[in-house]
Amino acid sequence: MTLGGRRRLARLLGLACVLALLPLAVALWQRPAPAPPPPDAAVAAPSSFADPTASLPRLEDMRATIGRPLFLATRRLPPDLPPAPADGLLFGRYRFGGVVVAPGQRLLLLRPAEGGPIRRVKEGEVIEGVRIERITKDRVVVSGRNGPQELPIGNKGKGQ
Repeated sequence: MTLGGRRRLARLLGLACVLALLPLAVALWQRPAPAPPPPDAAVAAPSSFADPTASLPRLEDMRATIGRPLFLATRRLPPDLPPAPADGLLFGRYRFGGVVVAPGQRLLLLRPAEGGPIRRVKEGEVIEGVRIERITKDRVVVSGRNGPQELPIGNKGKGQ
């Protein structure tokens, strides 16, 4: 097919598309507008716009947060927590890396003292002969030969 034939075919296809869509455009243009609501009908706001603060906790229930704001350079651990292990190692060979406390998932993140990838330990797993019973944001409860024991976790007095 020559260049002139291609151009002619393109024009014919364009014209066919316009003619095919023309009845749709006419039908949409002639469609009647929806009837307005009666003037005396009260319009209620959707429930999602009602009061955005209704589901928030009361300010009186947040005294701990107000007393210790999250993003403050002088933020420290609460004074009732016992100090971390003296050598800074958990289970003799891991440094604390962090915790993940989310709905349906609680992980203890441990970094080997000699280096290497972070180890993720779930509640119920056994590590170094010690079973991880419970993980919270500020302590880990373990059980072993000596019975249950609480290990505080934190960053030894640095701003949190």
